[in-house]
Amino acid sequence: MLAAGQGSDAPGRPELAPQAELLAAIESGAASLERKLPGRVTAVAAAVRRYDRLLRVLRLRDDQVAAGYPARVVVSFVARTLANLLVLAPLAALGALLSWLPYRVTGAIVDARRLPEDVRATHKLFLGGALLVVAWLAEAAVAWALVGPWSAAALLAVAVPASWAALRFDERRQQFLEEARAWLLLRARPGLAGELRARRAVVLAALEDLAQEWRRRH
Repeated sequence: MLAAGQGSDAPGRPELAPQAELLAAIESGAASLERKLPGRVTAVAAAVRRYDRLLRVLRLRDDQVAAGYPARVVVSFVARTLANLLVLAPLAALGALLSWLPYRVTGAIVDARRLPEDVRATHKLFLGGALLVVAWLAEAAVAWALVGPWSAAALLAVAVPASWAALRFDERRQQFLEEARAWLLLRARPGLAGELRARRAVVLAALEDLAQEWRRRH
């Protein structure tokens, strides 16, 4: 989906972009507008779908295509992300160790049930949460038996923040790899980057023209 009308320095993933609001409004009255402007709505919708399909094939987002990527922003992003990963790494490693087994079991159970995609995340959340608690209690019991009650208390005290750190670490790592891939792809293939930005400009212009017509008629 289109992110913003004008490109920014860096990808932003806006939560609610003007174009999204515009397209939603147009789609709500698409049938009426299509009758008044035969072919226009269909053509614009087709152009948006083609652009979106191309982004999916290339595994890019619209805000990545629109971003300017000045050197200072790239360096700042890399430095900030690596610093965050280094700070999170020790606690994240412990969290990954404590939650490895319930994470694997949850994935295996959900995959075996062949659930629809829209309910997989919900099942993973609730099943994974329950298995995590069971795993922490079992690990605390083992620590108590091998070392003593203080080790069990320490393990339970650190389990939640360590698991949170593991999730944050993985999230930051995935984001870094995703943004780095997009930057490298667009930088290494300037022809592709130019083509994508040209297509984006055409789609935005078509959307804006249609929006102006829609506003005039409402």
